[in-house]
Amino acid sequence: MNSLSAARRKLSGSVRAAVVHNGNQGARAFSSSSMTVDNPFTGEVCAEIPLLSSEEVKGLSVKSKSVQKEWSKVPLEKRLEVCRSFMQYFLDNKETVATEISNQMGKPLSQAI
Repeated sequence: MNSLSAARRKLSGSVRAAVVHNGNQGARAFSSSSMTVDNPFTGEVCAEIPLLSSEEVKGLSVKSKSVQKEWSKVPLEKRLEVCRSFMQYFLDNKETVATEISNQMGKPLSQAI
């Protein structure tokens, strides 16, 4: 098993969105387990984001430190390959990503691309 596979396996199934409310007008409502994100122009709900407890955040912090140790063992060229594929995803899906940015942040679509 290579280091990259080991790092992925350690995080699989345990990552959910960790959200800290910063006063953004798009963040409308909180429950004990989630937050809704509104489109600032239409008021429609764009997303419901699961919130993590303090214990879950601390656990992910500890886990991320161990995964970083594994990631650092992955050869530079392999890490660059992962970063390039991540960038390529955004290029291949720029309209979808831009639409999400526009909906969640209220930016005109032309500024979100």
